[in-house]
Amino acid sequence: MLSTQLFRFMTRCDRETVWSILAPVHPSRGRYYGVPVVSDWAVGSTVVIGSCSGNGPAMVGEILAAERAALLSYSLGDQPDQPTTYVTWKIYATDAGTGGTVVRLYVDELEPGEDWELEAAWLPVLSALQQELDHCIR
Repeated sequence: MLSTQLFRFMTRCDRETVWSILAPVHPSRGRYYGVPVVSDWAVGSTVVIGSCSGNGPAMVGEILAAERAALLSYSLGDQPDQPTTYVTWKIYATDAGTGGTVVRLYVDELEPGEDWELEAAWLPVLSALQQELDHCIR
């Protein structure tokens, strides 16, 4: 059974700025809620979220789609070939003429738990992303 959750927010930053935070080119810059994230962001490439040094837990997956400043999708699981979660970020320019961006996060879980568990895992990621975006517009 598949369970999907949608999270979204608006930011005054442009789509390129949002993309640069979601898909950082330099590994030391990539952080999801303080956790390192490493990939080259090309379709078929590996993405690692968590410990890259082997110390501590990590989630590993594959980049499924990557359209600069528009779409980023990847799988995640304990093993590269055993995904349990699919993550899709969609980035849209607002129609309000404010120059901002709408960020949508779709999280699909193959083994769904309670909604609060998914929120507990992903709301801190969104909060950290929003905080980083807030610093970009100052």
